[in-house]
Amino acid sequence: MATTVELKSFNSNLSNQKVQLSWSTATELNNRGFEIERSFDKNEWRIIGYREGNGTTSEPQEYSYSDDISELSSSKLYYRLKQID
Repeated sequence: MATTVELKSFNSNLSNQKVQLSWSTATELNNRGFEIERSFDKNEWRIIGYREGNGTTSEPQEYSYSDDISELSSSKLYYRLKQID
């Protein structure tokens, strides 16, 4: 079975009560997009956003998402991507 997305990086940066997520892919195969999920404890995940993918491409792609956390009181957050094909 072929990998649908080859993820190169997944990074976060906190600035002005916003977490800026950025990720890049090396290749994509039938990639509809990415659901962005957040958790306070790594057990319960909540979908907080979506970024459309680039279908099938052998060219590197860059993505980003900004999460406004000004209303949250947690000192630690976890993020993950769910690729949808």
